Amino acid sequence: MTISPGSTGTALTEEGREFLQNRVARFGLVAGVGSFAFWLFRTVAIVADGGQGFEDPSLWWHLAGAALLLAPWVLCRGRPRPGALVQWVEGGGLVAASASYAVMGAYIPLSASPGLVMVLALSLATVARAVYVPSSARRTLVLGLIIGVPVASATYVAYLDFDPAAWAIVDAQFGTLTPTGAAVSQSVFVAAWWLSIVAVCTLASSIIFGLRKEVRDVRRLGQYAIGQKLGEGGMGIVYRASHAMLQRPTAIKLLNPEKVGEHSIARFEREVRLTAQLSHPNTVTIFDYGRTPEGLFYYAMELLDGVSLDELVKLDGAQPAGRVVSLLRQTAGSLAEAHGIGLIHRDIKPGNIMLCERGGAPDVVKVVDFGLVKQLDSDEMATVTRADNLVTGTPQYMAPEALITPDEVDERSDLYALGAVGYFLVTGQHVFDGGTMVEVCSHHLHTTPTPPSERLAREVPGDLERLILACLAKDPVDRPQTALDLEERLTGCDVPAWDAEQATAWWREQRRSIHARREETDFSALTIAVDLASRWK
Repeated sequence: MTISPGSTGTALTEEGREFLQNRVARFGLVAGVGSFAFWLFRTVAIVADGGQGFEDPSLWWHLAGAALLLAPWVLCRGRPRPGALVQWVEGGGLVAASASYAVMGAYIPLSASPGLVMVLALSLATVARAVYVPSSARRTLVLGLIIGVPVASATYVAYLDFDPAAWAIVDAQFGTLTPTGAAVSQSVFVAAWWLSIVAVCTLASSIIFGLRKEVRDVRRLGQYAIGQKLGEGGMGIVYRASHAMLQRPTAIKLLNPEKVGEHSIARFEREVRLTAQLSHPNTVTIFDYGRTPEGLFYYAMELLDGVSLDELVKLDGAQPAGRVVSLLRQTAGSLAEAHGIGLIHRDIKPGNIMLCERGGAPDVVKVVDFGLVKQLDSDEMATVTRADNLVTGTPQYMAPEALITPDEVDERSDLYALGAVGYFLVTGQHVFDGGTMVEVCSHHLHTTPTPPSERLAREVPGDLERLILACLAKDPVDRPQTALDLEERLTGCDVPAWDAEQATAWWREQRRSIHARREETDFSALTIAVDLASRWK
C-alpha cells in the first residue's frame, strides 16, 4: 500500500485512500458512540433524580461534542471520498469536538473538576484516534496540542469564578488561593495531564505508523509470503520470504520507498536484468522479478542463510590463509563470469560476499548486491549513473581510479576491492582506516599498504601476501589484469590447505551461533499478489 498515512495532502493510491477512509470512519464510530454512552449515563442519572438537570447547558454541549466525534463516521462511510477531505474531516471533527467540550466544561460546577472531565472525555477520543487512524507521530502531536488549547483555556476561565470562602470549608489550603491563582493552578494541572496523554498517543502513533510503513510495501509481491526484514542497503530493503506454493525459502529485495525516483528505479531494474544473466555457482541466483500494482519494483532471489565475510571476521577473527585463498578464488570466479559479459560490480566488500552451506557443501561463496553494477560500453548505463552525480562504492574498498575518474573503472577496480577483502580476511582489519571518509580515500590514493605480516607481527604465506598487495597496487597496470588471472594465481598459492573436512568441522561448531541470530519467521502472517500483466509490457 503506497500511503504515508496522516499527512495532509499526501497522494494516495485507491487502495490507500480506501484504507484511510475506512479507518477514519471506524474511529468516528468508536469515539462518537463512546462519548454518547457517557451522555446517556448522565441523562439516565438526571431522570432517576426526578428530571432535575435537563436545563444544564453542559449536558447539551456534551451531546454536541458526541455528534461532532460521530461526524467522521457519518461522512466517511459509504461512497468514496477524496483523501484530502477524509483527513480534514478526521482532524476537523476532533478539533471541533474539543471546542464543544471546552464550552461544556465552562458550565460544570467547580466541585466536579471540569478540567478533568474535559480531559477524560477527549482522552478517550484521542486514544481511539491513535489506535484506528494511520497517522504520523508529528500529526498526532500537532492535533493533540491544538485540542489542548481550548481545554486549558476553558479551565482557566471557569476558575476565575472561584470563591475562596466557599472552598475554605472543604480545603483550607485550596481556599487560600485567589481566583486568578486557582485559575492558573488548575489550568496548569489540566495542561500537564493533557500533555501526558498527548505524549502517550504520539508514541502509539509512532509505533503503529512505523509498523504499517514497514509492511505496506511487502503485502502484495507475487506468489510470496513475506517474513522479517533481513537488511537494508543503498538501493533496497531485503526481506525473508517463502514461495506460497513451492515453500522455497526466498529473499525478496524491494526498492527502498524513501529513495524512489526515476533514476533509482532505472538502476534497480538494471540490477535485476544484469544479475539475472549470471549463472556462476558463486553468484546469487535470481528466481523472479516484477512490480507491485502500485509500481514498486522487486525481485526474488535465493535465500542465503549464512554469514557475510564481514560477519565472519566479527564472529571468528582473522582467517587461516588456506581458507582466505578458497574464499577469494570463489569470488574471483564469480567476477570472471560477470566481467566476461562486460559487467563490473563496483561494490565488492565483505558485506556483499556471503559464506553459506549449499547442497551439503560447506564454505560456498555467493556474491550479492549488484546494485552499483556497471555495464561497459553501455550508453544506457552511462546515462543512468551520471545522472546520479555520485561517487559510488564503499570507501574502505574503493580503487584509486574509482575516486578520481569513476566513469572509467574497469575489471581491475573490482580486483583492487577483492584484494582489500583478502587483506581484511587475513588481518581482521581494513587496509586503511581514518577518522573521516576523506581521510580513508586519501590513503587509497597516496598511501602504500602495510604488508599483512607487518600488521600482524607474524608470518603470512608469501605467495598470498604478494598477491594481495599486487591487487592493491595504485596503478591498475600493476594489478592482475583479469579475474581469471587472479583465480589462477590464487590456485597456485603455496598456503596450508583448507579442505572440506576442516570447513565442515568449522560449520558444525559455529552453525548454532550463526542460526541463533536468525529469528524464526511465521510466513503465514502476510500473503501477496502481483500485477503480472505489467511484467510483459
